[in-house]
Amino acid sequence: MPKRLEKKADGAAEIGAPISEIFFSYQGEGPYAGMAQIFIRFAGCNLRCNYCDTPQGFIKNPEIFSVERLIKKVLSVRDNNKKKFNTKKPYISLTGGEPLLHIIFLRKFLAEITKLGFNIYLQSNGVLCESLKQIIKFVDIISMDIKLYSACKLDFLTAHKLFLSYALRSRIKDIFVKCVITKDTEGIEILEAAKAISTISKSVLFILQPSTDRRAAGLDKLFICREIAVKFLKNVYPMAQLHKIYKVR
Repeated sequence: MPKRLEKKADGAAEIGAPISEIFFSYQGEGPYAGMAQIFIRFAGCNLRCNYCDTPQGFIKNPEIFSVERLIKKVLSVRDNNKKKFNTKKPYISLTGGEPLLHIIFLRKFLAEITKLGFNIYLQSNGVLCESLKQIIKFVDIISMDIKLYSACKLDFLTAHKLFLSYALRSRIKDIFVKCVITKDTEGIEILEAAKAISTISKSVLFILQPSTDRRAAGLDKLFICREIAVKFLKNVYPMAQLHKIYKVR
C-alpha cells in the first residue's frame, strides 16, 4: 500500500502526488540526449499506447510524496551527483506516466523547486493544454509527443495543435515534437501529423523515434516516414533512444 500523507497541524491534508521513481541519469531522447538530469517519474497516465516502454508509470501502489518530501529528495539526488551536472542550474525532468495529470501538486512543487536553482524539462503526451497553461511559467523545455491512432486508437491531433500552439506562444527556451514509429504506423498518419504541426510551425523540430519493442519499425519505414514529413516540415530527424542502447535508466 502507498504511504499516506500526514495531516497538517490544522487538520488539512497535505497535497500529494503518486511517484514511482526519482533518480539521476542522462536524457536519452531527442536533441538533449546526454544531458545530466534528475528524473521524477509520476505514476498514472490518461492514455494507453501499445508501445509504452515505461511500466513504472503504471505501478498499482505508487508511493505518495508531499511537496516538501519531494523537494528534499531532489536536493539529495542533486547533492549526490554534483560533479556530473554541466550547468549551475541542473535540469529536473518531469516524466511519467503523464506529469500534467497532477497539476495541483505541480503548481506548488514547481513554484518552490525553481526558487532553489533548477531548470524544468517537461515530457508530456501533448494532450492536456489547460493543465500546461497552469505551470508553463516554470518550464524551460518541453518534449511533446504526437500520439498516432495506430498506437492509441484515438485521434489527438486537435489537442496536439492546441498544446503546441500555446507552448510556442510562451517564453519557454525550447519545445520539440516526438513521434514513436512502429511497424503499424501508417504513412497517412505521418502525413496528417506533419500537416497539423505545419499549421502551427514549419520549423519546430520533429523527431521520429523508432519503438524498441516487438512492434519496432525497420529502417525503411523510418526513412519513408521522414520523406513524408519533410514535405511539410523543415526539421525532421530520426533519432533512437540512447538509454535503450546503453541499457541505462
